Amino acid sequence: LKTGDPIGALALCKKVLLLDPQNPKAQYRAGLALLEMKNFEEARSSFMNALKIQPNDKQILSALRKTNEREKKCVHDEKRLFSNMFR
Repeated sequence: LKTGDPIGALALCKKVLLLDPQNPKAQYRAGLALLEMKNFEEARSSFMNALKIQPNDKQILSALRKTNEREKKCVHDEKRLFSNMFR
């Protein structure tokens, strides 16, 4: 993720999760990669899976909040963009 390659990061996380589906770090990092790609639904799912393993992890909770905030902003921006197209 730090290299700016969310697709590559997601692929690595999926490999780890095939071997260890209960790996919270891989679930969390997959969520971050999906969030970076604006795939909010799958990011949320990854973070929720990580929370099932580590229920009170502040980092995961924060990422989940960030996902919800970014999705709301994205929807708002899209509505504004499309409303301007039809004027």
